[in-house]
Amino acid sequence: MSAQVAEAAEKEARRKKHKKRMNKLLVRAWNLPDSAPFQDSSHSSENEVRDLTMVGKNLDKGVYEHGRSGWEIFAKDMGLVYNWHINRKGKHISIAKIHLDEVVGFFTKIDPSLGNLVINSMPGDTSSDSAPKRNSSVARKRKNNEKDSPDTTPRKKANVGNNGHLTLSQREKRAMELLAAYLEERGGERVQSENFRCKVVRRPGGRFDSVFFSAENKRFKSMADVARFLSLVDAPTRGHKDGKAPSRSKKVTEKKKLKRELDKLMKSHVKAAKALDDHNNEDVVDQFPAR
Repeated sequence: MSAQVAEAAEKEARRKKHKKRMNKLLVRAWNLPDSAPFQDSSHSSENEVRDLTMVGKNLDKGVYEHGRSGWEIFAKDMGLVYNWHINRKGKHISIAKIHLDEVVGFFTKIDPSLGNLVINSMPGDTSSDSAPKRNSSVARKRKNNEKDSPDTTPRKKANVGNNGHLTLSQREKRAMELLAAYLEERGGERVQSENFRCKVVRRPGGRFDSVFFSAENKRFKSMADVARFLSLVDAPTRGHKDGKAPSRSKKVTEKKKLKRELDKLMKSHVKAAKALDDHNNEDVVDQFPAR
C-alpha cells in the first residue's frame, strides 16, 4: 500500500514539474515582441485554440498533464495559435511566422518531434461533431494514464481544446497568473506579483492590451518592465522584451545596416589609399632635379 502511495506521489510530482515547464514556455511565447495579436484572438472558435490565453486555460484545467500525450497536445495547441494566422493570410502573418519559428525552437530543445508538431499543426475541421470526438479522445487517454509515462515527451497524436470568450476581469486574472510565473522564472518569487495589479484595455479592432500598476500606481507596459523594476538578476535588458536575441526581421535590418556601413568604410579606405599613393608618387618625382 505504501508503495502505491509513493508511486502516486511521484507521478503527481512529475505532473507538477511538467506543468511548471509548460507554463514557462507559455510565458516566453507571451512575452515575445509584438505578441498582442496572439495573446487574445478576436476570432474565437468553439473547436480550436487560437490564442495563448486559451492555451493557459487548458493548462490550468489539466488538459496537458498526461505525460507524452499531454506534451503532444500542448505542442500542437501552441502551433495552432500561429498557424491559424498564417493560413488565413491576415495582417499578422509576418509576425506570426517569426513567432512560430521562435516557439518551434523552444520545443525542439526539449524534443525535435515536439518542434515538428508545432510547425505542422494546422487548423482542422470546425464542424459541430468534431468537439465530441476530441472530448472522447481525451477521456480515452485519461483511462490509459497508467500506460502513459508522465516523465517522457509525447509521441501520440494531439487534440485541441475549446476556445471561449473571456471577460476583462478574467483576462486580468490570467495576466496576473502569468506575471507570477514570469517573476519566478526571472529569479524572483511568485508572491512579488501580489504587490501589483493588472488592467486590461480593449483597443479598436478587438486587440487587448495588459498594463501593470504597482502599489504606488507606477505604470508598467510589460512583465519585463516589472522584472526590471524589482531589480531581478535575470530580468531582460531594455530593448528585448524577453531578454532574448532580436527577432529575425530585426536581425536582417541590422545586417543590412552593418553592410552599408562596411561599404562606406571600404570606399573611404580605397580613397585614402589612392590619395596616399598619389602623395608618395609626388614626393618621389620631387626628389629628381628637373632637366
